[in-house]
Amino acid sequence: MVSQVELNAASDEELMLAICADDTLAFEELVLRLQARLFHFALRRLSDRQMAEDMVQETFLKVWRHRNSFRHGSRLSTWVFTLCLNLIRDQWRRTKPESSIERPEVALAAELSGLRKHQDDPSDEAYRRELSALILEALQEIPDRSAELLLQRGANDLTLEEAGTRVGLSPDAARAAASRAYKKLKNYLSKRMD
Repeated sequence: MVSQVELNAASDEELMLAICADDTLAFEELVLRLQARLFHFALRRLSDRQMAEDMVQETFLKVWRHRNSFRHGSRLSTWVFTLCLNLIRDQWRRTKPESSIERPEVALAAELSGLRKHQDDPSDEAYRRELSALILEALQEIPDRSAELLLQRGANDLTLEEAGTRVGLSPDAARAAASRAYKKLKNYLSKRMD
């Protein structure tokens, strides 16, 4: 078992090795590292704070239960976010589309957008979900701080400077990080979508 100071400095790979050895302190460190990002990721897809919190909790339970199935050498955050995305997809499958229209905010949005005038193509929804998964993969290809910057900006409807402040970047550093991140995302997505 390693000390808390060592855990704070541990790489994701070292952290996961400790978790696979049933180290609960290492697991707590993983939760601290990823909890906020995972919550915003889930909230963005579910638009329900309680459900997003439940998904995060269920994701970490799944990480602990399946810790020995983690492929060492893989990126830990990608594995955790993929587990979360799969749980969200399961939730989408369980939720009947016709029941969501009964929620007042969904009904109002549908009415305002003219959704009632035509039927959505099921392939459109599948495409949106696959695109979400692809964007999640792309976010794993940029530095964690840049990914957090973009997630903060999108999830909380912040300016780039406000999001930069939340992740500890000056306005100039936030603009530079975002510019580099958007270029990397564009390149990654263009390669994957060809």
